[in-house]
Amino acid sequence: MKTPQIEHGVLDPNTGAEITTPLGIPDYWVGKRVQIPAWSDRWMMGDRCGVVIARFRPWHYEDIYKVKLDVSGKTVSFNTDDLNVID
Repeated sequence: MKTPQIEHGVLDPNTGAEITTPLGIPDYWVGKRVQIPAWSDRWMMGDRCGVVIARFRPWHYEDIYKVKLDVSGKTVSFNTDDLNVID
């Protein structure tokens, strides 16, 4: 099921509420198309772009995003600094 998009974030398909981070900040990257970093093995194998499907933050690290890749359909994780939004 595709998650509905709104201007400033993403709507939860079950409740209709805007999905936000634990700090209450809208999670703008979920649902965006991104390019993964060129240093990754997946990029070198042709999986260069995908869609951000989730965000999480380990308790002492920066934001990590899960990206579902277009070509293989695999899900990989990268931090914010490694991804480029292409939309």
